[in-house]
Amino acid sequence: MTTQDEYPISGQAEVGRLPDPRSVIESIDWAALEHAYGSAHDTPLRLVQLLDEDPEVQAGALGLLDMSVLHQESLYSATAPAALYVAAVLNGPRTLAYHENYSA
Repeated sequence: MTTQDEYPISGQAEVGRLPDPRSVIESIDWAALEHAYGSAHDTPLRLVQLLDEDPEVQAGALGLLDMSVLHQESLYSATAPAALYVAAVLNGPRTLAYHENYSA
């Protein structure tokens, strides 16, 4: 199975496909980006923690990301790459099980 198979985007052209989340983490110079508290060097760890098996780790990471890359609804140089990572994992196998089984 390829990375693209793991992270399919239904109904979109190949050009519109989201990248592999790991490539977002690895291809960005996070230390060169900023968030509300300065260097975004800590952002990759928080992003990866969103997929941790421990819900408390996930919640802590989400809170820290909210405070740093979206602080008071401001946008920073780290906001777009962080959002790209989140978008990429939302259609991934680890999150599909949660939102596909959600019933409102």
